[in-house]
Amino acid sequence: MHPYEFLKRYGPAALVMEVTGEPGEAFAAELAKGGFDLVLPSADPAALEPLAARLRDHEGVEVDLREGDIDDPRFPEALYSVCRGRDIGLIICGIEPGHPRMAGSLLSSLTRVFMPRLRARRHAGVIVVDLTGKARRLGETLAHELKPEGIDVMTVRADPSADEPRALVKLSLEHMGHDQYVAFEA
Repeated sequence: MHPYEFLKRYGPAALVMEVTGEPGEAFAAELAKGGFDLVLPSADPAALEPLAARLRDHEGVEVDLREGDIDDPRFPEALYSVCRGRDIGLIICGIEPGHPRMAGSLLSSLTRVFMPRLRARRHAGVIVVDLTGKARRLGETLAHELKPEGIDVMTVRADPSADEPRALVKLSLEHMGHDQYVAFEA
């Protein structure tokens, strides 16, 4: 999909979880390069300020840093309320080793809380970055449930030791809207 078409379908804003590490930072940078405004929640937003400043200056997009603890069960609702004025059409959520059940419940909560907004858009997307190898079923279930609503869901399986986050992001964005599952091999 051409970058303009991607922005038109899933933009103008994206919610990118887990930006403090790779591939979250690579997703934020690539989406900003494509014209997306970003909402980047973090337990330590000050740590993301250099990235946010770079994206604002170089890409000319809005970057909204939000403090939040993803371990807090009320986090998705709190995040939703601070995103009220944003037209978020794309959610990117990573499922990392060590917390697969928690991350899966975070993803489920995020999609549940943001669902009315995503449904109203009729063109929205969710990318699940699976670093555990255990999220394929969750992603495919979400894809099956949400496709009739106009919401594309794709799970991209990545090896946590892979040192190619930009290639992972490129693969993900190229396959979004066409495939439900892609395995990235560096």
